[in-house]
Amino acid sequence: MQQLTKHEKKILELVRKHPEIVDDRSERVKVAEEVGISEKTLRNRIADLKRFKLITDNKRGKVKINLLGKSKSKGVSLFFNILKHIRFIIFGTFIAMMIAAGISLIMPKTYEATAQIFSPKAEEVTSSVSMLMQGLTLGGFGVGASVPEVFVFTAILKSRTMMDSIVNAFDLEKEFHAGSWEEALSIMRSRINVKVTDEGTLFMRVIDVTTWFPTEKEERNIRNRVIDMADYLVRKLDHINIKRKAEEAHNYRVTIEARYKQNLDDLHSAEEAMKVFTEQYGVYELSEQTKNQISAATTIYTNLVNEEVKLQFLQNSLENDNPQIQIQQKVVDTFKEQFDKLIQGKSASDIFLNFTEVPELSIQLVRLKREIEIQSELFKFLTQQLEDARLRERKETPTLLVLDYPKLPEKRIKPKRTVMVLMVGVLTAIMLVFLIAIKESFTDPDSPWHQVINNLTK
Repeated sequence: MQQLTKHEKKILELVRKHPEIVDDRSERVKVAEEVGISEKTLRNRIADLKRFKLITDNKRGKVKINLLGKSKSKGVSLFFNILKHIRFIIFGTFIAMMIAAGISLIMPKTYEATAQIFSPKAEEVTSSVSMLMQGLTLGGFGVGASVPEVFVFTAILKSRTMMDSIVNAFDLEKEFHAGSWEEALSIMRSRINVKVTDEGTLFMRVIDVTTWFPTEKEERNIRNRVIDMADYLVRKLDHINIKRKAEEAHNYRVTIEARYKQNLDDLHSAEEAMKVFTEQYGVYELSEQTKNQISAATTIYTNLVNEEVKLQFLQNSLENDNPQIQIQQKVVDTFKEQFDKLIQGKSASDIFLNFTEVPELSIQLVRLKREIEIQSELFKFLTQQLEDARLRERKETPTLLVLDYPKLPEKRIKPKRTVMVLMVGVLTAIMLVFLIAIKESFTDPDSPWHQVINNLTK
């Protein structure tokens, strides 16, 4: 059976007893006076019942009551009961929105300043030798790969040193009404947001908040302070980064300087070893010396062969005790002696080498020359690196590129008054509709809630 409210049942009962009131105004006036309501109210309620298809009439004036009408008439009835309170809902929503607007005027206001920072490429060593040695053993000197600068910037901005510096510079412990220095640091850290963008730049966001009931002067001061804090962070970041690079350059210079001094000692040792080798073996230009010695040996040996032929001829022609044979024998002996000395490297001038020692001397000479060449090339490299480190240690130029400098905020970012007022309005309207629906459900005699209350109050 159709669930009807008490009022709906009353009207249906009147229609059942007096079906003529549906179309006859005079009868409606009479019946309305009997039950104590106005004719207009009765007419409107009958129209509602028609709209709900609870009663129908045909052209011949026959009225039919349909209590098995639409199953959703209860919901429709509730809907129209809510519509009866539409003015109250609108008024309540309007009041709530006005209160929200008023609260938004006295709430703390938040302003922000932003900056975008780009890190130039790290300085590269210009020496072609150093480029070839990057990533090798010399990478320990700082020549190899390093962490991208933007991540270093992020670490600096989030560091305790940076937080201490900005809190002290702006006396934020007092400005934030913080109970302690640590609380001021925590508040400041929460108001700084740093992130690395997809393009590899550093985006920094700083916010500052007014107190409740902010005056125009306070808002102006907060706007100026937030841009000052953002600008301070950028300048302090550059200052700390310059100092960091100077320390890195100093450590780099000390390392290079120590290696440079060691290289000087190594080069001196290699040169001394070459000197000792030269003095000991008489080696100056091994290839030229060997060539000249072979040429000299060939000449002496040719003369020796000629003199031996002469001696043989004289021995065949003359007596053995002939003075000419003795003289020729001395000439042959002299050439043999010179040839033997030349072969063994025992000439009086000490410029000839022992042919049996030439292979070993060649190896030793190659090693000594190679050591001197290596130390010489390393000397050139370290000299360039040392000069570069000295320049970088004294360098104080900016180490970061600011793409977007902080600007004075024109508008607050919080509270968003329009959004706040609209949300409060929507939520208030929903809440009022919900409360009215509950009230109607409790006042409906056929409602299960009404029955529960009756059972509890009995």
